[in-house]
Formats: sequence, structure tokens, C-alpha cells
Amino acid sequence: MTARRDQFGAAGRKLVASITAQLKDDGLEPDARDAALVGEAAHLADRMSSLREMVVRDGESAVTSAGTVRLHPAIAELRQHSIAIAKVLGSVALGETTGTVKDADKQRAANTRWRAHNLAKRQAAGGGAG
Repeated sequence: MTARRDQFGAAGRKLVASITAQLKDDGLEPDARDAALVGEAAHLADRMSSLREMVVRDGESAVTSAGTVRLHPAIAELRQHSIAIAKVLGSVALGETTGTVKDADKQRAANTRWRAHNLAKRQAAGGGAG
């Protein structure tokens, strides 16, 4: 990773270390774009850690002077950060690339169709489901 690990908090460092270890195990190395995305995800992870600490400190909800129970605003932010971190990490293009970025949803759909096709082909040939 091109980002310095000391620029992240504990949660961000843990995320970067986990991704770096997985890449190393897979024999891959991120390009500059992927490293920047992982760095952004690390910052999001750090922010999520801070938000969790706020909720633990303040409680998940509070009662207003009118008697209404309100959810801690950090909970909504955590939900948004969870979505953001998933999108950022989903944009990391790992593995062999041909210079074009493929749509992940379309790629999953195509892989599902091919799995079904290959399974049907094996079963027709008497190869069973294995």
C-alpha cells in the first residue's frame, strides 16, 4: 500500500493489514487507484470506530424533554459509513485486469449463468453435481 500506515487509527490499520495480507496470500499487489481506495476505506473504518465509541458513551437513545425517544444520530452515520465502506471496497479491482473495469453485478450474473450452464453440462454427461 502506498499510504503510510501511521496516518490511520487502530481500525484503519487493522483493515489495511487484513487487506494487505490477503493480497499477499493471493500473490497480488494493488495499483495506485486500489491503494487510494483502501486508504479511503481505512479512514472510514476509523470514523466508524469513533462513532461506535460515541454511541457507547452516550447510549443508543435518549428521551427528549417532550418525552420522545430519539435514536443517537451516530447510529444513522454508522449505517451510512457501512454502505460507503462496502462501496469503496467493492470498487477495488483486484486480480488480472485487461484495462477495462467490469460491472461487478453483471460479472456476478454472468458467473452464475456459467455455473448453471456447466453444472447442467456435467449432469448431461453423467458427471453428477460434483
